[in-house]
Amino acid sequence: MNFTDIYRFANGLERKNTPFRALSERIVAFHPHVGEIALYPCKLDTSISLGHIVYDQDRTSPYNGTHDVAIICFSDELNRCWQRLVCTKELMHVFDGTQGRTNSRDRFITLLAELETAPRYEDASAMFKTERDALWKAILVLCPERLHRQYIKPGLTAEEIGDVAQSLRVPVQAVRAIASPYYQTALENLTGEVP
Repeated sequence: MNFTDIYRFANGLERKNTPFRALSERIVAFHPHVGEIALYPCKLDTSISLGHIVYDQDRTSPYNGTHDVAIICFSDELNRCWQRLVCTKELMHVFDGTQGRTNSRDRFITLLAELETAPRYEDASAMFKTERDALWKAILVLCPERLHRQYIKPGLTAEEIGDVAQSLRVPVQAVRAIASPYYQTALENLTGEVP
């Protein structure tokens, strides 16, 4: 399973929003090695991180091999819409390659420095690129093309943006990204789908 597969799954759901549980169950069922996804609200310094994902090895049976448990920790201060966006963004990291993983102290410090300076995409590390890509992947699965056609129209007012956010169960800031012209570019670049 790759990101395009989970995007097509989300786009094929006949719901008014994309449930996180449906995404996580699909990944557990079809993504190699990810055998479980665990969510943990915790105390985080939200000026540094709203959430993160770590992997642990588990074995459910002495006869089967180990599998990865994708552990998503998120700030317990987030409201439900922000929790959905942050947890979905972290879930999208299961599609990252090994070069994009922040799996050491030095790599984490490098990523923090890049997040503060926001280098040009061409000059950024693979870790920085996967952070940006994971956010757009989350936006795309939470509002796939079928929902985009339903909810997004030119010139949304602040009130309409709030209504769309409530319907999709995402933060208002995410709706601004969804309503931006870049949405179509991200959709094509990350999925190969042409609207």
